[in-house]
Amino acid sequence: MSDFISSQLDFIFFFYGLAFLLLGIVSLAMSKGFDLYTLVGVFGILHGSNEWLDLIALIGGDSAAFKTARTVLLVASFMVLLEAVRMDVRQRVNRCPGPWIHLVVLLPVILIWWENGGNDANAMARYCFALTGAIGVTALMLMRCRQLSGAERIWSLLIALGFALYGIAAGVIVPAASFWPATVINQAEFARVSGLPIQLIRGVLACWITFATWGFWKQQAAREVASARYTEAIKSQVRLTFGAAVAILIGGWALTEHLGTIYRENVEVEANGYFNLLSEQLAAQTAAADRVAELLAETPSVAVSLAAAAPNAMAEAALRRHVEAALAQRGYILTSAGTVLAATDRSQIGRPLDASIVRLDIPNRSRGDFVADRSPEAIAYLARFPVRSAGGEAVGSVVLQVPIRVIWPHLSELDRAAMLVDPNGVVALSNRPGLIQRKMWPALAPLGRGQAAADAGTALNGRLAHGAWVSLDGVIDYAQRKPIGGSGWSFVVMSAPLGIVASRLLGILITLLVTAVTLTYLVGRGRWAYNEIQLDRRLELEDLARTLDLRASTDALTGSYNRFKFNAELSVQIARARRYGVPLALVLYDVDRFKTINDTYGHPAGDEVLRRLSEITELRIRSTDTHARWGGEEFVILTPDSTAAMAHLLAELLRGTIEHAGFGEVGQITCSFGVTEFAKDDTEQSFLARADHALYRAKRLGRNRVEVAEPTPRQAPDIRVVGG
Repeated sequence: MSDFISSQLDFIFFFYGLAFLLLGIVSLAMSKGFDLYTLVGVFGILHGSNEWLDLIALIGGDSAAFKTARTVLLVASFMVLLEAVRMDVRQRVNRCPGPWIHLVVLLPVILIWWENGGNDANAMARYCFALTGAIGVTALMLMRCRQLSGAERIWSLLIALGFALYGIAAGVIVPAASFWPATVINQAEFARVSGLPIQLIRGVLACWITFATWGFWKQQAAREVASARYTEAIKSQVRLTFGAAVAILIGGWALTEHLGTIYRENVEVEANGYFNLLSEQLAAQTAAADRVAELLAETPSVAVSLAAAAPNAMAEAALRRHVEAALAQRGYILTSAGTVLAATDRSQIGRPLDASIVRLDIPNRSRGDFVADRSPEAIAYLARFPVRSAGGEAVGSVVLQVPIRVIWPHLSELDRAAMLVDPNGVVALSNRPGLIQRKMWPALAPLGRGQAAADAGTALNGRLAHGAWVSLDGVIDYAQRKPIGGSGWSFVVMSAPLGIVASRLLGILITLLVTAVTLTYLVGRGRWAYNEIQLDRRLELEDLARTLDLRASTDALTGSYNRFKFNAELSVQIARARRYGVPLALVLYDVDRFKTINDTYGHPAGDEVLRRLSEITELRIRSTDTHARWGGEEFVILTPDSTAAMAHLLAELLRGTIEHAGFGEVGQITCSFGVTEFAKDDTEQSFLARADHALYRAKRLGRNRVEVAEPTPRQAPDIRVVGG
């Protein structure tokens, strides 16, 4: 499980960095001026960028300069986080150190870097800045919780908890370093105990912090808008965003893994072709050597020689014949103690055979092994078989050292790094000379003489089970291993990672694209909900304004315009008549003997008469005409683009209609009308006064009639008739 998760580090670095970049964007959007959220936003962008640079180093190879640049960026991001805490505390407490305090905190990091290098400096920077900065942000968010309530308080607590856990994951579990406690509590130890890379935990916490910050921001917006509909929309958006984030991460990982697997399977199929070719040819030669060793062990003279513990001519002759038959370099007859009884190299007789060449225990059956020196031609196969007495007891063994000449030609022809690796993980043979004697994985047993590993260190932390990413001198390759029988030796082929990386990178880019599209949709959806609420509010305000305007310009009893509205319209129409020379007429009328109606039937009946009268009039005038209650039982009609004659016809129409209309319990009523036309030298007052003069002339002449007042200079108004 841990090997599988470790193989997903590219996607882990991707969503780890993406989460912090989104945290930066959200925090900057939340900021109001230069505040805590501004610096947290800068931290998020710097830290997210650093994680994506780690991704580039992982898939494209690393270098000392690139690692230094990433360490500097990491330290800078954590310094910004600590500055966010310092600045917020400074606003609350006057006695707080200035920015110079960062130089004091930075000093041990610089000293460690100078003394021990960038890896130790990385660990120290996490202790000094990441841990303290995360704890500081946690404390600040907890302090702000006291001033919050409801959902905002919950989101704030989640942010605080997220930063607290991230402080542990990033500021306590640091890269292994040469000083305590990094020697005990570090990323490698965490991976060993939990089986998970710490980057995965940090990435999950980064997503947590980002989502909680986004939820807090949205909850603040809901409070400011103060709309139940918008609050419900925010809740729906939070649920949708969480579901979308989980789906994108899982779907993106599955796609990335699927694309990488497709290409990796092709690479493995190709590598298996090389493995099978090498294995088949090696198996043919070793099988022949094993069979010759078996025949030698069954030769009677060999058993007789071992029983007598003394070499004889027949056994030595048999040994030479079988060495020649197997095309072996050397042959040995060994006693049960591992002492050479007979050998093609007579200088070895009587001496124990080197344990680095062959194990000293007597095998129960045929067993082969390989030996290697520093030159390719020295690779040999040791075919070993037990020698038994007539009673079946093992009394010794025979060993044939057969040179393996079928491997090197095929290895040298490959266009990629290939190697033969011994049981201790040391490269014994390779088509890349620089890899010979290089240690690929930790040894399970002490190394023998002539097989000392290079000082560069192992390429893998554990044994290569099947396929894995390895880094050789900063170059990333995909390594595949094929064990050779049960000997412990293996073939290893290194494949250029470009195809696999490109396939997985395509999955990551598709995930990034889907994330961008989803974020665009979610932001647009949130903006649409906000704009819809604001539009509804604007429409409500407009309706309210129209209602208030209508109330301010409308007579409450009749629903007609009031005198205030009429005066405003009169000014507009007089200005229009003067400018364009168009006619303008005025009709002023009132109810005859209205006081008698009120006295006889009461004021409610009188009010109903006025309402009914207003309805009759407004049904018979044009939409461009203005009808208003002038006061009491008096009404006025302003008729643009009408002459006095036209207004006279309108007044006669209204008079006749009113005379024959019913007015409830009052029965029938009559009205008197005064008509006049606007003159060029008229004022508003003179225009109204002339209409008023015509009205009262109609009353003097018997009521229920229409009188027209022509515009004459300095016409004196008649005296009003009291009592209507």
